[in-house]
Amino acid sequence: MKRVMKVFHAFVRDEDGATMIEYALLIALIAIVVAAALVTLGTTVKTRYSSTSDCVTTPSSTTCA
Repeated sequence: MKRVMKVFHAFVRDEDGATMIEYALLIALIAIVVAAALVTLGTTVKTRYSSTSDCVTTPSSTTCA
């Protein structure tokens, strides 16, 4: 019984699993921020390319200054 309690206390005091979970949560948060930035940047780039394409096809457009 003492051996079981000793193993249980060692398991409770071990923080390796908690550290791994913290790193996993940090990586997930960074991935979400990067994905949001890419979506926003992608939308901006798409708008710029569309505007440039419109100016190339119809240079007399009012947005082509």
